[in-house]
Amino acid sequence: GLTLSAQDDTRFLALNGIQTQSAQTCNLIAELERMRELGVDVVRISPQSRHSDRIIDIFHRCIAGRMEPEEGSRHLERLMPVGSCNGYWHGEAGMQVAQAQVRELSAE
Repeated sequence: GLTLSAQDDTRFLALNGIQTQSAQTCNLIAELERMRELGVDVVRISPQSRHSDRIIDIFHRCIAGRMEPEEGSRHLERLMPVGSCNGYWHGEAGMQVAQAQVRELSAE
């Protein structure tokens, strides 16, 4: 699709046919435990243009308890060309929350 940037050159939207989506990928891997607490027993992973097999493996390892979600999030961030977001899960603007989260993960 076509990626659109804001005036500050931040990649903002992806136009894909008739769909308009966030340029960032929604990543809720850090929320897996909370989802379990809420009774979620199925997690949908959207196919990506690249690295879908690696993304599925990282989620599988986190769900199975063989990898901590924080480590999984760091691995996933490297596979997302525009970065990730999760703000809507927290009732916030996804882009702003994601930028703060990425900085925190990068500082580790």
